[in-house]
Amino acid sequence: MNNSFGIRCLNVALERLLSSYRFLTSNAKEAVGLIQRSESQDETTDDAVRLQESLFKLNNAQILKIRKTTVRG
Repeated sequence: MNNSFGIRCLNVALERLLSSYRFLTSNAKEAVGLIQRSESQDETTDDAVRLQESLFKLNNAQILKIRKTTVRG
């Protein structure tokens, strides 16, 4: 494998990882705001659980995309 090609592939994977991190971080900030605004404990728990499940699914999808890109290289 050509070194510059390998470096480009790593750069693409790292850029996608950073993009995913920024996306998840913004969702986490939104979650904090949602929990702080919630008036009842039940609503807070339900919203937090739904958000946690969504973030988990999004994170796994991003990891799979990065793996596919890296493997295809």
